[in-house]
Order: sequence, then structure tokens, then C-alpha cells
Amino acid sequence: MSSAGRYNSMLDYIRLGLAVRYALAQDEISMIIRFLCHDGGRDLNDPVASIGHFDHQLELLIEAACDHSIPPHWRHACMDNLYRPLFALRQFSEDPCVRQQIAVRLQQIRTIALH
Repeated sequence: MSSAGRYNSMLDYIRLGLAVRYALAQDEISMIIRFLCHDGGRDLNDPVASIGHFDHQLELLIEAACDHSIPPHWRHACMDNLYRPLFALRQFSEDPCVRQQIAVRLQQIRTIALH
């Protein structure tokens, strides 16, 4: 991918992320899936880039799920899709740092689920 194409892909990913985080298109739940399927212009064959990418997705979904200014159906949809980046992160779980990241995220998810 050319640098211009990568840049445009990154911009699209950022826009999608903001739309998901702030529920800017509340009637388009499929936007969450589009965001999670987007590579963000990153080389996902690079483990470091992949770990950062999937952790960012997970963090964004957790933030949206916790934001009470967002409609409940959107927050539930974010919760319903937390498993996608979490499972993607698990492929790197041989790394102790990644295991720690996953443990922190799982604790956050458990806390959210209690509320």
C-alpha cells in the first residue's frame, strides 16, 4: 500500500473509531463491526503493531460501554463485540506483557459487567 493509501486508511480508521466511541451513527450497529475489521493502515503481520491495534480497539469499546451519555443499545453492542479484539490479542499471549494487558482488560470487562 502506498503511503498516501496508508494515510487515507488511517484517517478512515480514526473516523470510524470516533463514530463508534461517541455513537455518532446510533442506528448503524454494523459500524462497530466495520471498525473492528479495519486494519487502520497498519501492517498486522507486525506483532507489535497488531498488539497495539487490537488493544486500542478493546480500550475504545470499553470506554464506549462505560459512557452513560451513549444510548444503552449502543453500549450493549460494544459489550457484545468485546470478544473480537480480545480473541485477536490472545494469539500473542505467549508474551508476558500481552498476558498482563489481557488480564487488565478482562478485569475491566468484569467490572463493567457487574454494573
